[in-house]
Amino acid sequence: MIGGHTAAALAQAGTPLFAYDAKRITAQVARFRAAFPGVALHYAIKANPYAPLLDHMATLVDGF
Repeated sequence: MIGGHTAAALAQAGTPLFAYDAKRITAQVARFRAAFPGVALHYAIKANPYAPLLDHMATLVDGF
C-alpha cells in the first residue's frame, strides 16, 4: 500500500510511476533520528529534485 492505494491501482495512470507516501517518509526520518540522536540529517537534492517531495523534506531535515 502506498498512501492507502495498491501499486496496481496507482499504475493505472501509466508508467513510469513514482509514488510518494508522506506519512512513510516522515516515519522513516523519525526512525533515523531515533537511531542516531544528535546527528544532523541532510537530503541530497540530486537524489530526487521533485518539488513537492522537497517541500515535505524541508519540514523534516536539517538542510539540503
